[in-house]
Amino acid sequence: MTESQSAACRATIIDDVIRVLRLYPLPELTGKRIFLTGGTGFIGYWLLMTLAQLNAWGGGISVVALSRNPERFLERYPEFRQAVWLQFIRGDVRDYPIPGGNFDLFIHGAADTSPDAAHHARELFDTIMRGTQRVLDHAVACGTCRVLIISSGAIYGEQPPEVSHIPENAPYACNSTDPVDAYAEGKRAMEMLAVCYGREYGIELVIARCFAFVGYGLPPHLAIGQLISSASANDRIVITGDGKTVRSYLYAADLAIWLFALACKGKSGVPYNVGSDEAFRLDELAQLIGNTLGLDNSVAILDRPQSARRIRYIPDVSRIQQDIGVGIWTDMTTGIKRMASCV
Repeated sequence: MTESQSAACRATIIDDVIRVLRLYPLPELTGKRIFLTGGTGFIGYWLLMTLAQLNAWGGGISVVALSRNPERFLERYPEFRQAVWLQFIRGDVRDYPIPGGNFDLFIHGAADTSPDAAHHARELFDTIMRGTQRVLDHAVACGTCRVLIISSGAIYGEQPPEVSHIPENAPYACNSTDPVDAYAEGKRAMEMLAVCYGREYGIELVIARCFAFVGYGLPPHLAIGQLISSASANDRIVITGDGKTVRSYLYAADLAIWLFALACKGKSGVPYNVGSDEAFRLDELAQLIGNTLGLDNSVAILDRPQSARRIRYIPDVSRIQQDIGVGIWTDMTTGIKRMASCV
């Protein structure tokens, strides 16, 4: 993007953050000191943008964020160099240097979801498990009583076709003997480790099981980002498979509020699905993207054989809506337009 395009994108993001915060203010965060892992990834960026706006309104929130490469993040988002409320520490989540002082809240979201990481299953699993233990030991050492663990809907494994929306108490799980499921199994074991720490040390431990999202900064290998990029360039949208995979997408500004709401008000020891419950088949989504962005060319479905993994991936979000009172404030068409404006 050019400098002017980047500025326009950032203005759009700020507008969305403000819009959602006005619908769901977060007064519980006022004056808090937060330790954040995964602060420079997709989710972390939107969390920081939300905190930046709260602080612009006098929130008095301070953040210490762990990153393997904070300089790369600051080069991409130089506006955060002037954020006096934000301090980065460089390190690996498994053995990072413990910063001084106490924290009111920990948010642990560090995990590599890239295709490359998936090819190194042992390393990925080890990072999730040892990283979580390091974060929990840190929380115990500094007397933090509240921790949000960012897990994944992948822990449910394959969603049966007869189950339209998967609830938190679903009796399904990923395959513990398939290295392809190292990320999902790592997240499932992470939840158990965290709950054990919570009971042993009296930590209020909340679990967010994240599904699929739409918005600026999404990892480029994900299907929705590729579809929106093609449509934004007025290229023909191509689906290599049969287009029958089913997904739902929560907009990133909504996601950030949901996570902060859970961090402040979620029930201890309870998992919450985080995502949209509006299902789209991939071919339907491609058509919606094309129509929304005024694409001249049609959608091409190549119907090539694909690995049949997670044909359906749709959460039941009634628990978080009832317990926390969050909503899906950004409809899918708006989410597509917002993401496309930042391509």
